[in-house]
Amino acid sequence: MAEEILKDCCRDRTRRQMLMDLRGKILGRDRVLVGSETGKMRSPIKIDEALYVETHYDTETLLRILTTRILDRVGYDYSEVKIAVQTRAW
Repeated sequence: MAEEILKDCCRDRTRRQMLMDLRGKILGRDRVLVGSETGKMRSPIKIDEALYVETHYDTETLLRILTTRILDRVGYDYSEVKIAVQTRAW
């Protein structure tokens, strides 16, 4: 989910540049959250060439990072994004 949203955000030229400008500037406790390389990330996803986002967090934390620390800063409207929870049949 995070990958698709961030890739959609990158389709806009201005927002893509804003995401690129965030590389190395948004940090977690131990890792870079948005970077140009994967070296300091535990579970990176590639969003674009030289643009990676750390995803090694629980769902709630990842959603908070994605929305408040990344997408809000680049002006991406995620208000229409819906999240569905699927339960497993044991």
